[in-house]
Amino acid sequence: MGIMNGDRIIIYFIQLKNSDGFIKIGSSFNLNLRLKQFKKIYPYEIELLYNFECYSDKIGGGLQNIEYKLHQKFKKYKLPKINEWFYPNKEILEYIEYLKKVKIEHQCISPPRG
Repeated sequence: MGIMNGDRIIIYFIQLKNSDGFIKIGSSFNLNLRLKQFKKIYPYEIELLYNFECYSDKIGGGLQNIEYKLHQKFKKYKLPKINEWFYPNKEILEYIEYLKKVKIEHQCISPPRG
């Protein structure tokens, strides 16, 4: 089923709170459910670093492209053979702080059309 016109998706950054501190950049339609799933999968505490919502304004997508662009932006930190997970680093953490300051959700949200 893909993303349809008006669908809301949440882009999120989470971090494992263990000695590795890996960071995941992902997307979900239901962030609370996704976080509960992570808590069952990983034996470590998980910290939600930041999230923002977007709405699709194109039939068939556009939103996961935001996630893809973030993955490309930080690809030099990507864990080998593990999708969406990155080594912890200053560049990603500073980018998250930047997103918090500019309140990216206000720039990203386009209300669904009736």
